Amino acid sequence: MTGRTTAAQAQGLVAQAHAALLDGDAAQAQHLLQAAARSWAAAGNDDEQQRCARLAASLARHQTQRDLAGVPPERDIVLAAALDLAAGPRPEGAPDLADARATALQKRDLPGYLAACIAQAQLANARGDRVAAYRSLAVGWVTLADVTGPRPAEASFRPQLEQLRQEWGAEEFAAVRATYEREAGRR
Repeated sequence: MTGRTTAAQAQGLVAQAHAALLDGDAAQAQHLLQAAARSWAAAGNDDEQQRCARLAASLARHQTQRDLAGVPPERDIVLAAALDLAAGPRPEGAPDLADARATALQKRDLPGYLAACIAQAQLANARGDRVAAYRSLAVGWVTLADVTGPRPAEASFRPQLEQLRQEWGAEEFAAVRATYEREAGRR
């Protein structure tokens, strides 16, 4: 197969994944994105391969988080997360992850709010924006504490922050936290 054929195949798989997301089928979208990542790798396009692999991994993590919490999948959050990470224009009327987060909070859908915070953090982390990843969880913690009290909020967000600390290392985590706190102090 030529590089052009493989790239065209990868583009088709990405389009199919997008359609699956619009239908609310995150598992199928994840499968298609994994296939697209392999096709992009075969075509020699490392950037697209990595982007598709990150998106597939983000969808898998998001679904695992929701499953472990015993929360039914929420199409708008999964879709918004995927669209936020994917390159290209957002379809008309498609949910934005920040909007999904705000709506969940407004409706007092606390599991949905938690899932949106986690999805935002995972997407920011996948993009390499560690401060935004930390911010999503830190702001979520404080907001949830205002609604539920400090203990449920801590139980919800501490494991997520600990996961980032393990992934980034203690020094990098402390530096990211300090940057976030400096930025938050200016607001």
